[in-house]
Amino acid sequence: MASVALGTKSVGSIVKLNESGKAVNYLVVHQGKPSSIYDESCNGTWLLRQDLIESRVWDDGNVNKLESSDIQAWLNSTMLGKYDSNIQAAIKQVKIPYRKNGGSGGTDQTGANGLSCKVFLLSGYEVGWTTSTSSYFPVDGAKLSYFEAGTGSSANNKRIAKLNGSATLWWLRSPYTNNTYNVFGVNSNGDWNYYSARSSYGVRPVLNFSSCLLVSWKDDEAREDTPDEAVRKEKRWDAYISYLNEWADDHSAAESYGSVPMDFETWLDKEYEEDEDNVE
Repeated sequence: MASVALGTKSVGSIVKLNESGKAVNYLVVHQGKPSSIYDESCNGTWLLRQDLIESRVWDDGNVNKLESSDIQAWLNSTMLGKYDSNIQAAIKQVKIPYRKNGGSGGTDQTGANGLSCKVFLLSGYEVGWTTSTSSYFPVDGAKLSYFEAGTGSSANNKRIAKLNGSATLWWLRSPYTNNTYNVFGVNSNGDWNYYSARSSYGVRPVLNFSSCLLVSWKDDEAREDTPDEAVRKEKRWDAYISYLNEWADDHSAAESYGSVPMDFETWLDKEYEEDEDNVE
């Protein structure tokens, strides 16, 4: 298992993070700073939990003010505490664009005026919606590379997330700007709507790490083999079995007592070296 810089992993790759000692899938949804409206602290590798962790109210007092909301407090206390201590230390403290003082009467904050936090929710703009989708979206971000713009089926499918195996509505951090009590969310079909802040819906944490952070990486953990790769592996394994049979025939005499054949990795390396030597 090799150590690689997190910033080298492609958007859509899966990274496993321990939550309460259990490995959980996170998606790489962006590399770098999404746009100039973000503070430099946001320049890193963005990881989004693949599945929803649980359902929670956005704010029990039914106020769509992110900075004092129950969900933001929970994310940066209880949720943060679920990660292993080394992960907690590696998560960047960032300043995210947000709607200060809530929906109606609030103002969009960007750059160094963003909300300081370690764990947060995505915004409507970050998942591909804008004020062209609804004039009541705040301008609290820019689309992340993983997502598609608009409300088409392909774009919506990118936004669908599951809780306990079922597609479930999940919260965004974006308040509905026409009142003080509704918040935007992603429906179970990937479309948008807004809901009472005191309602209980799915939570999908987002984290930002330094792109230079070294992580252990094994490709087989991140994706399934393609059909061509599966065929190639089967052929190599068959060839190794043939090697073992030939070796056993050649070393059946007493003078070979105690000798052992090459293990698979050694044999594979030798085969590759021979193939390379034959290339002119």
